[in-house]
Amino acid sequence: MGLTLDVVRMLLSGQRRANQTAPIQQVLTIGRQQLFLRPREVETLREEFDLEEEIGQSVPEFGGYCESFLISLLRCERVQSLDFSDYECASIIHDLNLPVPSDLHEAFDLIVDGGSLEHLFHVPQALENYIRMLKLGGRLVISTVANNHCGHGFYQFSPEFFYRVFAPENGFSDPQVMMVEHPFPGVELSSATRCYKVVDPDEVAQRVGLVNDRPVMLIFSATRSQLRSPFERPVQQSDYQRQWNSSGPSAESQMAPEPTGVIRRCKRVAGNSWRAVQAHLPEQWKQHLNGLRQRRLYSFRNNRFFCTWKP
Repeated sequence: MGLTLDVVRMLLSGQRRANQTAPIQQVLTIGRQQLFLRPREVETLREEFDLEEEIGQSVPEFGGYCESFLISLLRCERVQSLDFSDYECASIIHDLNLPVPSDLHEAFDLIVDGGSLEHLFHVPQALENYIRMLKLGGRLVISTVANNHCGHGFYQFSPEFFYRVFAPENGFSDPQVMMVEHPFPGVELSSATRCYKVVDPDEVAQRVGLVNDRPVMLIFSATRSQLRSPFERPVQQSDYQRQWNSSGPSAESQMAPEPTGVIRRCKRVAGNSWRAVQAHLPEQWKQHLNGLRQRRLYSFRNNRFFCTWKP
C-alpha cells in the first residue's frame, strides 16, 4: 500500500489543525511508501491547502516512492524508512514485532504508516515502537484496513481501537479517525472514494460499528503531547469500561429526559406508540425489525456516527 489522496489530506490537515510553527525535520515511513496521486488530485491538494505550484514537480509517476514528494510537501530535512528487510532498500532494517533500539527513541517529528500495521503480528509491540520513536509534539498517521479486507493481512481495525490506544493516558491528544469507502480491494485503483469522519465511541456512549458491502480503509492521526510510557495500564473498550465503572444505574438514571419543543414531543409520542405496537408482535417479527434498526445504525447513513469529511 502507500499514500493516497485522503492520506495526504490527513497529513496536511493535521499540520494545519495543530497550527504547527516548528518545522518538521525528521520523518519516518513504515516501509517505503508508494505515492498514488493522479494529476487532478495534485490540483485538488493545491486548491484545498494553498500549496505552491512547484509541488507538482516532486510527484513521482503513479506508484513511485514518496520520499522526494514528502520533503517538498512538508519542507522536512529528511525522510527515512523502516522495514523488516532491505528488499525495497529501506534505510532502517528492524522487525517491529520486537522493541526498537533506544537510539530510535524520540527521533522523529512525524511517523507515517501507509499500510503496514495489519501485517504485523505483535500489534501492541509495533504501536509501542511507534510511540517511543515519536518526539514530543510529533504526529503519527496510520492508514490501515477496516471493513471487507479479509485476507489482506492478519487483522482489520475499528475506530474504537485507535481512540482507546491513543488516549490522553498514553500521552496523545487530538485523535482523528477517518474511514474511506472505495469500490475495489485496492484503494489506489479508483479516485471514486468517500471519506467520513468517525466519532469517538466514548463520546456517544455506545459502540460505533459499520456493516457495509464495500471495502473500507481507516486513516488515523494523533499528536504526542506528553512523554508517557505507553500501555502502563491495559487498554479497555469504552462501553465495557463504562459498565464496569457504573455502580448500577437506578431507574431514575435510566429514564430518558423529558423532551422539549413540539417536534421532539411528537417524536417521543410516536416512539412510545411504536414500541407499544412492537410489544404485541410475534417474536420473529421483533427480531427482524431489531435487525433492520441495527443495520441502519451501523451504516454511513447514521450521521451521529459518521459525517462526510473534506479538509
